[in-house]
Amino acid sequence: MVRGGPGLMDAGTRDALEAGKSVGGFNIAQEAREWTSTIFHMYLPSHAYLTCRKHGLMDAVVRSSKGDKTVVIVLLCSIGECLCPSCGHTIQSRLRFSSDQGMIPDLPGLPVKVKLDPKDQEVVEHLKAKINTDLDHNSHCFCLQILPTPQISIIEESDDIEELIALDEAEEESGGGTHHPKPSSEAEVLTKAQRIVLELNNDNTQRAIDGNEYVLVLGYAPWCVRSAELMPRFAEAASSLNELKSPVLMAKIDAERYPKVASNLEIKGYPTLLLFVNGTSQPYTGGFSTEEIVIWVRKKTGTPIIRINSIDEANEFVKKHSIFAVALFAKFEGSDHDEFVKASTTDNDIQFVETNSHQIANILYPDLKSDNLFLGIVKSEPERYTSYEGDFEKDKILQFVNDNKFPLVTFLSELNSVKVYSSDKLQVYVFAEADEFKKLLEPFQDAARKFKSKIMFVFVDIKDENLAKPFLTLFGLEDSEDTLVTAFDYKTGAKYLLESDPTPAKIEEFCSGLFKGILPPFYKSQAIPDNKDADILTVVGKTFEDLVLSSSKNIILEIHTPWCLTCETTSKQVEKLAKHFKGLENLVFAKIDASVNEHPRLQMDDYPTLLFYPGANKSKPMKLPTKSSVKDLAILINKYLKEEASDEHHVVKDEL
Repeated sequence: MVRGGPGLMDAGTRDALEAGKSVGGFNIAQEAREWTSTIFHMYLPSHAYLTCRKHGLMDAVVRSSKGDKTVVIVLLCSIGECLCPSCGHTIQSRLRFSSDQGMIPDLPGLPVKVKLDPKDQEVVEHLKAKINTDLDHNSHCFCLQILPTPQISIIEESDDIEELIALDEAEEESGGGTHHPKPSSEAEVLTKAQRIVLELNNDNTQRAIDGNEYVLVLGYAPWCVRSAELMPRFAEAASSLNELKSPVLMAKIDAERYPKVASNLEIKGYPTLLLFVNGTSQPYTGGFSTEEIVIWVRKKTGTPIIRINSIDEANEFVKKHSIFAVALFAKFEGSDHDEFVKASTTDNDIQFVETNSHQIANILYPDLKSDNLFLGIVKSEPERYTSYEGDFEKDKILQFVNDNKFPLVTFLSELNSVKVYSSDKLQVYVFAEADEFKKLLEPFQDAARKFKSKIMFVFVDIKDENLAKPFLTLFGLEDSEDTLVTAFDYKTGAKYLLESDPTPAKIEEFCSGLFKGILPPFYKSQAIPDNKDADILTVVGKTFEDLVLSSSKNIILEIHTPWCLTCETTSKQVEKLAKHFKGLENLVFAKIDASVNEHPRLQMDDYPTLLFYPGANKSKPMKLPTKSSVKDLAILINKYLKEEASDEHHVVKDEL
């Protein structure tokens, strides 16, 4: 069963009771990224999952056989105020405990006339089995509080499942009463879409792949946040592809439940998407919105171009697509058309459409000024229409699409992050609060127009730690709340920081320097410390040049990080060595925390690293073994010092 109102819930509850089984519930939290606003449930299999339109009550009927039925009632949020994930309304949960009877009446969305009895130990044990109580916290991310059940009375007049379903539908059509608004149409559509996706298991996986020319498999894990986010989109894409008569079979597999099958399919992470063509897999390389999944699948299964033949088709297409490339041909043949087809097949991101009617083309691209051969990109952005001026050659068309498929300024999200990171352009990022960025949007769009073919401009909400913090950590600014402008060249690994206020003039100057290759790279550095009377100098990014590379003395540098497990042992050895060699004028001991300090000539492969920089040649430091004893290290240092002294002696002698 995949859907339920109060009647169908009663039926499931009644069936469980008739089989002598439990009816119970547990509270779940709407924690960050642990619950989606759709009807997808990451814990329960789709065939056993019902969505109740009664304000956020998630009701699951778990059945292992006809004679073994258990109803699990899942109540979203705890006592008080919560938000319904289906309709978005705020609900006041009217949970009241009776001091004399211990009853919990009037739960929003509970099956008709169902009451909960906190004294029912059978259900308490049944639900406790789902939680590892040996831990300090619940191992199941949803289970917060046991709600034992039930002394239950079932409505006598509803004996037939069909009548109960009809009761639900009738209530839905009439508005559902005071407390129970009807569900969103999106939820209903997604419920139907989930049925289209085949649930793979040990028995049917190979048969499904061998028996279908195209199979798109989603490997997921129930606890995986990204899997939870992708599942509804995958289901919606399955529904769209089904309507388009696509030959692809959409399937999913719980890789944690069926690890051997997942391993055979080469599913190694979550989520993983693989397209099987005649039994052979290829990785998914498209985007992760519903539209992007549909476009990628159609391109890979023989439909790279949509041909628009009527005005109605054109109007319907424009409603459904936010970005597309449109071409006008006199005839769908010839070298120009062939190159267009090749480009559409190669590109994985943009839907290509074609027509031979100027009237239809004008609906798709209202800014059309040509009656002849034409190609343009349409986007739901300020710069909505962009026409192509070059020759119809595959590589040139692809370059045009690549230069124009993103907005002037891309707002980074989990949904588009993979596509943004995979771009080969230089990238300029602005980190700011959403309201603050509104002041910078126009100057960024102006700069984006000037450097559109070479630089991608990206906005990241600085309050979104999942997206912003990994970037800001690269600059040592993870705790910053100020507006920051940065840039990356992923080809060289260089990063850049605008170290002044982001005025329009400074932004353009920064972008121009990046484009011309004259912008100095940014290297992290702590504040310059006071090393007075220190036996071991503390080096930071800003002082590495002076204290290490430009020094005439021999330097022993310890490179460490706070999270390195063995660094502390090495640090103690260095302290002993520093005391042992204290007073030696031509030898200096130093250390640098590589997690917060950088320099282009700071060399290390692992942590900790010990390097001996000879006074006469700092370009070739010698690596000291960190697993050696203090005695062995002292012997090796003495050896290097003697070799260095000998080299200096020979140099002086040669000069004389």
